[in-house]
Amino acid sequence: MVRGGWSGEQFALPPDPAAPGPVPFLGWVTRDVAEAALAAGGVSFETLKEAASFRDFGPVATGVTVTAAVESTMREVETMNVVGLIPGTERPDEVVTVTSHYDHFGVGEAIDGDSIYNGAYDNASGTALLLAMADAVTSTGTLPRRSLLFIATAAEEQGLLGAAWYVQVPLFPLSRTVAEVNVDGANLWGETDDVIVQGAERSELGLFAQRRAQEMELTVMPDAEPEKGYFFRSDHFPFAKAGIPSLYVEHGRQFRGRPAGWGDSILADYTAVHYHAPSDDFSPDFVFDGAVQQGRLALLTLLDIADSTGWPNWFDGSEFKAARDAMMGGEN
Repeated sequence: MVRGGWSGEQFALPPDPAAPGPVPFLGWVTRDVAEAALAAGGVSFETLKEAASFRDFGPVATGVTVTAAVESTMREVETMNVVGLIPGTERPDEVVTVTSHYDHFGVGEAIDGDSIYNGAYDNASGTALLLAMADAVTSTGTLPRRSLLFIATAAEEQGLLGAAWYVQVPLFPLSRTVAEVNVDGANLWGETDDVIVQGAERSELGLFAQRRAQEMELTVMPDAEPEKGYFFRSDHFPFAKAGIPSLYVEHGRQFRGRPAGWGDSILADYTAVHYHAPSDDFSPDFVFDGAVQQGRLALLTLLDIADSTGWPNWFDGSEFKAARDAMMGGEN
């Protein structure tokens, strides 16, 4: 992950000139360095690692200070989000956003002689799904009551920058943004009996997804790898931080006609071999009926949200609810 996504040149949004103090220093260290630094402060790496698996874990003072100096060459680059608007028929000033990132890594460090980072699964497949959903809406002849804003985001691989920028300067006020639905990686291996909807347990949006999944005979499963924090690592997250109820529709792992564990092994191999690597390339072995299934669930869910009359909110106890309530001025 560090080598594939966080080495070499890094990008960031322009710093806020009103922000106080210097830009924080961020970096990576190897495990050996971390263990040695903690040991110097009389702290065990393994003890902290175990403690960090519990919710009540907090910062631990080590008494160790670090002074660092870095020389950087700065340059300005420009990219852009690409948006498509389908105006609502009854409440066009209320919007549901739909995101999927179109960027990958371009040309980078060569691996096995190949330096082109194609990003077929991550995330050309999700971008294709975004376009297919938008096309499906306009092809039905029946437009939603609320507006749909499809956003192909840029610079996701650099830290969700395109989504974060949209939230900073939205085309619709965030107070009129009803919900956010995100897709990142379309199913390329076949239909499943299950689906993973990141955030379904966090807000009332999960009820929309659950109802449609049941109609499609799909079992909504919890995050298969919660330790990886996927809810906090894709383009819906800047929206969630701003208070917008958000879902991230992933495909399932229980592939029809395949033995138990087959899907887990496929995705484990992808992560180990192809994730953020040149080998994430198109394959004639791809099977697209699972992507259609995933896209249909996402599309029906967002259309239901767009046609609803209420304003879905986060469930009590969510860390994002206070931002939503403050934004809505108590209307929710």
